[in-house]
Order: sequence, then structure tokens, then C-alpha cells
Amino acid sequence: MHIKKFTGTTPAKALQKVKEDLGDEAIILSNRTIEENGVRLTEITAALDAYPVAKEKKLQLTAVNTDNNTNSNRPTEKKTLQKTSNSWDTEWQEIKTVLFDLLKPEMAKGKLTPRQQLVFDYLQKEEVNESVLLHTYSKLLNHPDKPVISTISDLLPVRPFSSFTRERKFHFFAGAHGVGKTSIILRLALLYKKENPNRSICIVNTDIHLSKGKNQLKHYASLSNIAYKELDKKEDGENIHNLCREFDLVFVDLFALHYSLEENIDSLGLSEIEAAIHLIFTPYCTNAYYEKILSIAEHKNLSSIIWSKLDVVQQYGTLLNVAARSGLPVSAFSFGDTMRNTANYANQENIWKLILKHEFPLYTNE
Repeated sequence: MHIKKFTGTTPAKALQKVKEDLGDEAIILSNRTIEENGVRLTEITAALDAYPVAKEKKLQLTAVNTDNNTNSNRPTEKKTLQKTSNSWDTEWQEIKTVLFDLLKPEMAKGKLTPRQQLVFDYLQKEEVNESVLLHTYSKLLNHPDKPVISTISDLLPVRPFSSFTRERKFHFFAGAHGVGKTSIILRLALLYKKENPNRSICIVNTDIHLSKGKNQLKHYASLSNIAYKELDKKEDGENIHNLCREFDLVFVDLFALHYSLEENIDSLGLSEIEAAIHLIFTPYCTNAYYEKILSIAEHKNLSSIIWSKLDVVQQYGTLLNVAARSGLPVSAFSFGDTMRNTANYANQENIWKLILKHEFPLYTNE
């Protein structure tokens, strides 16, 4: 596996360098903010199973005639062979592109109403992938008299995080390193506490050896009248019902996803807990990254997707692409650097305002 670090003045610029060097098959291992000569930069660590190979690589093979009667001084004969190296994923992507190109003449935008055309063009600019665009076109074409957003709303399922808190006491938060998991947990805990001042909440930290996240959780919890506990061993997880008996709501910060989510939860002694699991993503990673995380995050209790760091990109088609791949509803968002009023529950209105108008889903219930 080839691992390399890339830096940029913004996450989007760093990610562009990843794509240019390693291609769309690169897996994002981590991202963080660093400082060089007083300038804040984003550093992304990415990996690829093997360095990209050109589709047509010329190999020169020398064929030497070994006949004893042949003059040894005869020039060697050189042959050029063409070698194509494509992974199945690359081939399938090419097939989908060809199919989409074949379907484009049938997707005459003139058949759509002016307002439908406007939304469709905008989604193309937002880098929504071909299969989602095709589905979008079909739905719009079949419902010319129906409001555009209500026609395509099922492309991006939404369920507010608050609805999960009414059904489940325990909530597990999962995500790769660097997605802002700790910040999301704190922001949602503060939001819940603001709306439910008389209800008790506890944050449980399982990655107690990561000092930065641990200190951040403890600091904000103590300032906000939120309980803080740690799981030091598997036995603590198996006894979590007793540890958190007096609380109305429990948020559990899981290990960063490096292996299967199910193994992660089992290693903490939490496999018997009936919890809602929320998967956290940032909107600037490659398609291969989302595929990888979704494959290792499969779990019967996986309930929603939460998007963080929305303020560092200018396009939000990724939300639609991941929804089509996962089938999971978006439950919450976060953006900005501060803790308060920078998270909100998702709903159909604010998620489409984000995608079509780039309006952040600000929390306004002061």
C-alpha cells in the first residue's frame, strides 16, 4: 500500500492534490489542520493499494535469435507490447460513463419544465453522479406538475436527530479519524441540553488514550453540566447500563473506524446495547473513501449519517451520492469552528437550502 501526505490552504485544495496524484481510488486515512510559518493548512493522509498505472504502458522486450548459424553481431529485434492495467472498479466506472453518455440524448432537458431544468443543471454543477442524475431526470419527467423539491425529496432521505433521541437512550457515534467526531458529539449534546434543560445527558469516551479529544470532551462537559465517563476496559462496556443508569441520554464516542464497526463495538463490550448508531462524514472525500467506510460500517443498528465541516467546501452533491449508496437518512449537520449554534438537526427544508442555495442550516431556536 502506498501512503502519502498532501497539504493545501483548504481541505478542497488538499483533496484535489490527492485526486491528481493518486486518483479517485485513493482512500483518505486522516485529515488535520497544521500550521507552517504562521499559515494554517489542511493535511490529508491518503493511501492507495498500488500506485496508478497508465492504461497503456509500453514495455520493450528484446527478442534475441539463439540460432547458432545466426551472426552474433546481428542487431537485436525489439518489439513493443501494449499492456493495459485496469482494476474492476475503474472498468465499471468507465462502463457507467459510457452508458450515461448513451442515455444523454434521451435525457433531453427540453422535456423538463424551466424550473425542473434549473434544478437539474444545478445538481450537475454540484457534482452529483451519473446514476443519481438519471434517477432525478426520470422522476422530474414523470411529475411535470409537482413541485420540484417534493418530487426528488426521496433521493435524499432525512430524519432529524431529535427523533432518535426520543426513541433511544444510547447513541453511538462512528467515523474515521479526522472527521470531527468529538466536535459533533459535543455540539449535539449542547443542542440537546439547550432544548431539554431538565434532562440529564452523559458523554462516554472509549478512546481515552487520545489526549486531545479526551481533554476537549471533559472541558466542555464540565462547563455545560454534562456528565463525562470513560470506558477503560471491556467489562466497563458490558456494565454500561449500571454506569449510566441515572442519565436520560448517553452519547458514546467510539474508536476511529480502522476495522469493522461490529468488531469495534464488540471489543468495547457494547454489542448487547440497543443503540442508534450515527456515521459521521465530511463532504470533501473521494468516492472510494465513502465506499470503504460504508463497507466496514455495516451494522444492524446503523441509523443515520451526520455531515460535519460543511463550511470547507463549495459543492454538496456528495450528500446525494452517499445517500444513494447507503440508503441512510441524514440526521444532523455541523459547520464552523465554535461549539455553540454550529450544529443543527436535518430536515427537508434546510438540507435542500444547503444543496441548492449553499445556506448553512443555522440553529435559530434561541
